[in-house]
Amino acid sequence: MDKIPVQIGLLLFFISMIFFSQNGMEIKDILIRSFVISLAAVILLQVTILFAAKSLGSSNEKSGITENNKKSSKENREGN
Repeated sequence: MDKIPVQIGLLLFFISMIFFSQNGMEIKDILIRSFVISLAAVILLQVTILFAAKSLGSSNEKSGITENNKKSSKENREGN
């Protein structure tokens, strides 16, 4: 799961290098700006993935707990 944001960050790094080099900037400025763009993209994607995983995980936990509670309550009624 961690490979996808890094690969997208690398893709944006090289695309931004091409874009900035066509504008006639110095190589130092090109590298710094491209690195900042790729780092920001990786962090943003990683945070998005973490929030999505947390929200999906919490909804699955809630539904699993309620199903288990229903099963145990039925077993208690039948046993008593």
